[in-house]
Amino acid sequence: MTDDIRQWVADLNHVEPLRRWQAMVALREGGAAAVPALVVALRHAEVEVRWRAAVLLGWVGDASAIEPLSALLGEGYEVKINAVWALGQVADTAAQPWLLDTLRNAGENEPDIRYVAALALARQHQLTALEDALRSDDLPVYRVAHAALAAAAYLV
Repeated sequence: MTDDIRQWVADLNHVEPLRRWQAMVALREGGAAAVPALVVALRHAEVEVRWRAAVLLGWVGDASAIEPLSALLGEGYEVKINAVWALGQVADTAAQPWLLDTLRNAGENEPDIRYVAALALARQHQLTALEDALRSDDLPVYRVAHAALAAAAYLV
């Protein structure tokens, strides 16, 4: 890990918003070289650093981040929703079990997290899984699956 990458990771929680944004841009541009440092940042003491690292791993889209991102699914809202989003950005089937589990089992007060998981499945063309969710007796699962299927034609 280069000193530049180490500094950019440290700047993910900088007091100045512009510096935080510059760190995120630099780490995104770092691509695969930044992934190991970002995976370590997923365990940072500060919530802000953890969710920003998750977003960056989604932007980079490296499949090696799937397991570390999935470890964040038990965290608080900010980290969890960004980890689910990031899992959806990694174009790899290994993320799908985590997304399906989130769709089916997200907390009662987390409909938007369920929806992010459902949209990710639609984006990954897992329409059969969403169609199966339409048969769920769990109304929140049915609702987000229905909404994701309705949006599927518009997803890139």
